[in-house]
Parts: sequence; C-alpha cells; structure tokens
Amino acid sequence: SEAQIQEFHRLVASDTPATVLKEYGELEQAIESADVVLDHAYEHPLLVHACMEPLNCIVDIRDDSATVVVGHQWPHSAATEVERVTGIDALKVQVIGRRMGGGFGRRGEIDNVREAVALAHKVKRPVKVTWTRENDTEQDFFGPAAVVRIRAALKDGKISGWHHRQAQTRGNPRHISFPIGIVPSCKVEKFASTSHIPCGTWRAPLHLQWAFAAESMIDELAYAADEDPLAFRLKLMTPEKPYAIDDWSAKEIHSGRMAACYRAAAELADWSKKRPDGTGLGIAGHYTFGSYAACVLEVTVNEREKLRINKAWGAIDCGFAINPNHIRAQMEGGFIDGLNAALFNKAIIKNGRVQNNNFDTLRWMRMREAPVSIDVAIIDSGYEPT
Repeated sequence: SEAQIQEFHRLVASDTPATVLKEYGELEQAIESADVVLDHAYEHPLLVHACMEPLNCIVDIRDDSATVVVGHQWPHSAATEVERVTGIDALKVQVIGRRMGGGFGRRGEIDNVREAVALAHKVKRPVKVTWTRENDTEQDFFGPAAVVRIRAALKDGKISGWHHRQAQTRGNPRHISFPIGIVPSCKVEKFASTSHIPCGTWRAPLHLQWAFAAESMIDELAYAADEDPLAFRLKLMTPEKPYAIDDWSAKEIHSGRMAACYRAAAELADWSKKRPDGTGLGIAGHYTFGSYAACVLEVTVNEREKLRINKAWGAIDCGFAINPNHIRAQMEGGFIDGLNAALFNKAIIKNGRVQNNNFDTLRWMRMREAPVSIDVAIIDSGYEPT
C-alpha cells in the first residue's frame, strides 16, 4: 500500500498523459492570469469495511433445490451463485434474508456465499461458514486508495480554474460533483489502475475521494482569499440554479440546494458565535446520488496538539423525507463512519498481506473520541425523494 501511494504521487505530479473525463473553458489561461494559484495533493488510504458481524452464511444443497440463509445487499445473487456452482435452477433456491450486521458495500460481494455453496455442494450436508475477523480483514474488497492533485486558480476572490488529476486503485473520480460546472474553466483527469489489490464499494462509492479533496482545496482557497469558509462556499454557489449533469442519479445538480444545506448546518452550529482560543469550526458539503448534505464540526486542539471533536451538526436535502428517523440515524452513523475513516481506518498491505488484520492493530474510533452530540436538520425542499 505504501508503494502504491508513492506511485500515485509520482503519476499526478508528472507530465504523463492521463484520461480526460471532463474539460471546458480556458484552464491554462485562467491559471496564468490568476491572482493566486494553489497546487496541493490529497491522500486517501485503502479503507477496511470491518462490518460489525464478520461474513457468514448457511447453505443447504439438495438434489434439485437449495436454501441459503444470509445477510446480503443483493439476495438474488445468492440464488444465481447456487445455480452457477451446482446447476440447480436459481428459481428453486430459497434465500432467507437476515439483517446484515453492517453492509457498507462489503456485503454486495458474493465471495463468502460462493465458499459456503461450494462446501455444501461437496459434503452434501448443510454448512455454516463464519469468517474470523482476520479472514474478514485480509480478504476485504477495500475502499480504493487515491492521490488527488488539484491546481486551483483564484481571480478577484473567485475560483477561475480547477485542474483535478487523480490516480487510484480502482474506479473514476466523481466529476459530476461541485465545483465542476460552476467554475469557469476545468479539467478532470484520471490514471488507469494497475493494482491487483481487490477493491469494491465503501459507503458512498468513489465519492469519498472527490469530496475530501475538493472540499479541502476549497478551504485552502478561502484561506488564501482571506474569507470565511462558509461565505466563500455560498459565493461559489451563486447564482443558485440547476446545472445539467450526465449521471444515472439525476439530470441536474442544483447549487441552491447545496447552499441551503451549508446554511442549515451552519445555523445549527451557530456559526458566527465566538469560540474559545484553540477551538474552531470546519464545514464541508457534497452532492451524491441525487441528495445534498453539509456538515459542521467543532474541534478543539489542546496545548499538546491533541485533537478533540466536540460537537457535530449536519443538514441533508434528500427530497421528500419518507422516514425522518431513518434519515437522521443515517446522518449520525455517517458522521461516526466518516470521522473514523478520516482519522483511523487505514489498511496496511506489505508483501501482499494485510498487516493490521484485527482491532489490536487496526485502529478504530472509540466512544470517547466521538462527538458528544450530533444534531441533524432535514430540509424540506419539495423535491421527490432521493
């Protein structure tokens, strides 16, 4: 994993041609005429899923039918896997779905079901397979690692150019998201992956890398412009209107809906309130899968430069809220999962093996390190549910 990150850094810093995913405007002209140009690289490590329950599955293979008991994100795939391995018609396979004990994308894979099916088919008896935590971590389909290099230009206090150059283990940058479309000039490039490390979906698939890098750079630009981070973002979202995108999740992305989330989260946090020395607020937001969300954290750094997350506030616009309690729970859980990923979760692979394969070596967020409170605003935007 260390060599992989080093190679990613080399690629994004080089003149090596990459695949252009999006390009418009006059980027080089914007950079040449800018008042300030920032050039930063952001790292994103391999992320472990570490679901609460390790992978497990019960399979009973009979002559012309079968039963599978499993918590899975795509239960029908268990039936088709039985058909693939044994030849039994998938329509004669009963799949009994159970709660997953955590999914996060890991239980969209079929590898543990395949193992249980193969064993039950071989021994002709019902089989229960439960992976150890070490199995679970070593054979994970990790959230992809990435290095993102962004060159951004400021002119008269506004972003005039954005050059996003990304190398990652798997997948593409999610270039439908802000600030693409609202900055005058942009170019988004990606390098092809040559890694054999297995990667898969981890929460918001492949959006994490984009959101982390883009919002971090927007903070840097606000600082360079000597402007409040919230005010800088709201100015970036002006005019508040829809922009066309080419994505399965929506045909447009609306800067007004994103701005409303920034404002709502900031209002919950009492953004303009003066905090004690050493305590400050951070804000970030993102659009994904048709929904918009923004988050604010209050953080204190003590004299030993130790970080303490005090409180968290979040706002979401996911259209009509069918189940507000569920949405609020997802936001609260998302805060914990996101903070854990930002601060602790990191798979270390050396000589082809995962080095930190259980919680004695895989650092995880403790209750005492989590925010003492998380408040959530669900925005009624009048749009259909997303």
